[in-house]
Amino acid sequence: MTKQYHVNAKKSIKKIEVFLSVLYTYNMIYQDIQQELIKKKDIKYQNFMLKSIPNEDHLIGVRMNILKQMANFLIQSERWQEYISYIPFYHEEKMIQALIIAKQVKSFDDVRLIKNFIPQITNWAVCDCFCTYLKGIKNNQLAFFPFVQAYLNSTREFEVRFGLVLLLTYYMDETHLCFIFQTLDRFSHKGYYAKMAAAWLLSLCYVKFKNETNNYLLRSKLDSETFNKGIQKMIESNYVSKEAYAFFRGLKRH
Repeated sequence: MTKQYHVNAKKSIKKIEVFLSVLYTYNMIYQDIQQELIKKKDIKYQNFMLKSIPNEDHLIGVRMNILKQMANFLIQSERWQEYISYIPFYHEEKMIQALIIAKQVKSFDDVRLIKNFIPQITNWAVCDCFCTYLKGIKNNQLAFFPFVQAYLNSTREFEVRFGLVLLLTYYMDETHLCFIFQTLDRFSHKGYYAKMAAAWLLSLCYVKFKNETNNYLLRSKLDSETFNKGIQKMIESNYVSKEAYAFFRGLKRH
């Protein structure tokens, strides 16, 4: 064998060693966080969350303040990119990734981080947490608007919910109110959690824009089930007068 062959072989071995070293480091951070999550398990909280998220089978039962601490640790230690590269197994791992990614989105240039995480949104808790902390959208409304619109047209339940919750969180203003009403009129998804997000959106319209929402309710094309859920949310809120209560009761569809 030639000398060059041995040199190339050594280089290949070195590359493999470096790769395995990096892989080992990645595995360690993921495993360390997972083990810490299991240590922080709260049985009562787990039982409560299992009832709240009935479609989530892999739930440890770790409170939100602890998940925030872990997310902040990974960001501060500059290990967050390693951590989000893994496909999460537990609900809490999804939540940590959601918190990390949301904080890293500063402008539309970071939209790839959001897109890569979307497949992990498989329940309302991860969806709503992610949306709540995506503060980068607030300062970049115009740039993100087409991105949000695309998810409103999805056939997937939690993608639709994702789009709707982003609307109610960052686009509830006079500029976008007409679009929100149009979105509700076009809404047709059959998924429960998508419907609940649409009802939530409708009820918040009333909180922010009472007169405009009252007028919309009289001509709304929203399906009856979601419409009635939205009305119920309004009735149960602290913003309804006796007169409005009677008005809403009269609007309920049968």
